[in-house]
Amino acid sequence: MKILKISDLPDLALPAEVAAVLRCSKAFIQNECKTGRMKSSKVAGKHLITQDAVRIYMEENRVIAPEDKNMTKSQPEIQPAFVDSDVMAEARLQRVLNTAKALRQTTPKAKTLD
Repeated sequence: MKILKISDLPDLALPAEVAAVLRCSKAFIQNECKTGRMKSSKVAGKHLITQDAVRIYMEENRVIAPEDKNMTKSQPEIQPAFVDSDVMAEARLQRVLNTAKALRQTTPKAKTLD
């Protein structure tokens, strides 16, 4: 059975089935489940993952967050089928840097006591 969409997954999918949808390796999905980044239940030594867990995982690991104020309506929202962990880390770092910049601009400078 060729699975192409999250909705094609069984109610309780195995890591290999989820990996086929996200176009990544079974080992990557197993690691995401093991670390808790992807919610799953472990039964008889196998991770079982719901469709909702896959959707939540995809939403939490988007490259462009919906609240990104720099996005304009003319820019399409990117939702890749698979996001490399290096890309996710770079996107998180960029959000942190943007937040820090915004805080520096809005936070009044402290007065020094001389």
